[in-house]
Amino acid sequence: EGQAALPPAVALALWGPDGEWGGDDGGGDAGGCAARTSPPASVEVRYRLLPRGERVVLQPRAAAFQAEVGPGMREALEAALGARATLTEGDWVRVGQHLLRVRELHPDRQVSVLDAELEADIAASLETEERIGREESEARRRLETLAAEALEAAREAETAAAAEAAAAEAELRRRQARTQAAAGLLARLPAEPGRGAAGCATCLLRLGDGSRHTRRFFLDGSLQPLLEWAEASGAAALPERYNLVLQYPRRTLLPPQGGQWPSLAEAGLVEGQNVIFVEALTVGDDEA
Repeated sequence: EGQAALPPAVALALWGPDGEWGGDDGGGDAGGCAARTSPPASVEVRYRLLPRGERVVLQPRAAAFQAEVGPGMREALEAALGARATLTEGDWVRVGQHLLRVRELHPDRQVSVLDAELEADIAASLETEERIGREESEARRRLETLAAEALEAAREAETAAAAEAAAAEAELRRRQARTQAAAGLLARLPAEPGRGAAGCATCLLRLGDGSRHTRRFFLDGSLQPLLEWAEASGAAALPERYNLVLQYPRRTLLPPQGGQWPSLAEAGLVEGQNVIFVEALTVGDDEA
């Protein structure tokens, strides 16, 4: 009481191969089985005249089906299908120890197989489809990851390019401002002593780009015009922060921290030629 006996094929159709149903597993000769889980909410039973089946596409559950059944596959399929009176798309057919799903039927979704010359084709197994699905999902995931990485790299490159362009623009403005200021500095320089004049220093300024500039100054004159001349002469080539250094004897030519500017002689220049080069400063050099 409270139980209904079902043929294994019916139970398999109702619950599928993963359903929890007891009794015979469909592979023996038992006449029925007892369900351990609830059946579908409703089961529709109809009587209709079925067309005779012409073609069926069966899909093994396991990828090993063809290898395990081997050369006897045709006979095994004929025996399994010959034991059926009808087929419906979605049914499960047991061939030996393997389950095959009825994937397609022709000419209708439900057919009679009694006295039918049924052509049977084997589709790729469910396990194979699932494996291919996983591989395709993994491939899509990898492509999405690569696309995201490429997008991030493009954004980083765009950001770096924008920063580089901004830095180049700032450097250009700095050089333009120096060039504009150079004209004013050169205009207010004192008159240059004549060649061979006594008491003057010939200053040879070497810049980082390889260019050289020469001018004469009186040794008793202020150091300020020399520094302004160097700033104006090297407007396009001087680094943002630098010192002017006398080559020999090595001395750094600096403006005073307060008070009066020293003369060229007091700064260490001598009569005759004085070689001055540019020493670029990095952050922290002036604190040291």
